[in-house]
Amino acid sequence: MQQQNSALAPISEGAARAPQPPPVNEQQRQLLQPRRSLRYPTSVTTPLSEQPRRLTLMPAPTSDKPTTDGHVVPKQRRQSRRRPSSIRSSERSQGRPSAGVLAGLVENTYRMGPAQPFIVDAAEALIKERLETNLKRYSYNAQSAKVMSTNMAQEIKNKIKQQLLRQGPNSRYKLVVLVTVTDVNRPAGEFASRMLCQAATGDACAKAEFRGNRAAAWAAVFALYCE
Repeated sequence: MQQQNSALAPISEGAARAPQPPPVNEQQRQLLQPRRSLRYPTSVTTPLSEQPRRLTLMPAPTSDKPTTDGHVVPKQRRQSRRRPSSIRSSERSQGRPSAGVLAGLVENTYRMGPAQPFIVDAAEALIKERLETNLKRYSYNAQSAKVMSTNMAQEIKNKIKQQLLRQGPNSRYKLVVLVTVTDVNRPAGEFASRMLCQAATGDACAKAEFRGNRAAAWAAVFALYCE
C-alpha cells in the first residue's frame, strides 16, 4: 500500500485543475439570461376609448388601367351625387336670377279676381231676349214645358259665356241657371231664390221674366267666381 501511494504522489499541480471556459462579454451575458414573461393582472382592463388606434393611410386610386408593372389600380370612388341646394339651383338657373331676386323686381302674376266682372244689366237683357224668342209662339203643355225649360237654361248659359265673359267656356265663373215655364191661365204663383255670394270677388245674380198670351216663364242666373 505504501508503494501505491508513493506512485500516485508525483502528479503535477497543473494537471489537477479543471479547464476554464472562455470569458463572456456583456452582450452574450444578456442573451444567456432567461426571459421573464410579462403577465398583466386579470382584474385590470383597458377601456376602448383609451386604447390606441392604428390609422393606416392608403394611397388614393387613380385609374383602372394597368401600370407598367402589370398591376391594376382601381378607380377613385365616386363622390356623392347629393350636392348642396345652392349648387343645384345655380345649375338649374344657368345664369338666370333666382326667385328671391325676382321677388323684388316684379309683382305676383296670378290673378286673384275676375278678368271682367259679371255685368248684371247686360245679363238680364240677354235672359229676357231668350225668353221672348222661345216663348213668343209657344203654347203651354205640361209634357213639353220640361224640355223647353231645360233647353232654354242651357241656351242662356252658353250665350252669357260667349257674350259677357271674356274667356268664354274657360272662364272662372260658374253659372247656375234656373228656368220655370208655367201656364198663363193658371192661378198666380210666386217664385223666390236665395244664394250665398261674395260681392268682393264678383258674385252676382241676374233674373228676368216673360208673360205671353199662351205661356209665362221666369229665369235666374247665379254667377259664382271660383278659383
